[in-house]
Amino acid sequence: MGGYIGYIIGVVIILPLLLLAYNHFLINKNDGQRFMNNYIESSIEMKIFVPDYHKEAAPHNKLNEIKKITRSVKSKNMGRDGSDRSEMQYRIFFDQKSKRYYQITMFDIQYVGQGVECPSWAFFYSISNKDVLITINKKDIDDPSYGTKEQPIQVLSVRGVDAPLPALDTIRCNLSYNTPNEQYKYNVQMYLTYVMSKEEFKKRFEKGK
Repeated sequence: MGGYIGYIIGVVIILPLLLLAYNHFLINKNDGQRFMNNYIESSIEMKIFVPDYHKEAAPHNKLNEIKKITRSVKSKNMGRDGSDRSEMQYRIFFDQKSKRYYQITMFDIQYVGQGVECPSWAFFYSISNKDVLITINKKDIDDPSYGTKEQPIQVLSVRGVDAPLPALDTIRCNLSYNTPNEQYKYNVQMYLTYVMSKEEFKKRFEKGK
């Protein structure tokens, strides 16, 4: 009887408290929703050449990288993991003109054309070896600490210069890979909330508060 009561106390009281503490202290989570409009309004669009992915220099020579981001940890169904996770896909490249590194970042991207789901990696292929228009934050451009291998300038929206970014499979995936406005806003919110460090977030948005 005592063991059963202890189990109930652990599941009903202790476990939720532990999960609450983990989510609060161990998962990087800023108030991105509050400051996303501020970030967007201080962003600009610029033209840049994205090199061919298999010819570019270090740090990466892959088409794109994938990273899982845990948004919250929770337990359900007798302890099985029910955590909320997002997928961040990105590619880092070096711009010969500005001599700085840029990181094109997309969160939870999905493309559907002609009733079928099109591969998300095709977006990164569509921007390879061509001029594109990217949206970046002005503070990143003005800050010399950004643009290094360790801290590349974040690119959260990309579109074609003269025409929409084309799909590879124009029969099944006859669509544009230009970043939709809603996807751009989502990218900004996710980046500010889960990727930007708490120190950088506080310095940029909460200084003096």
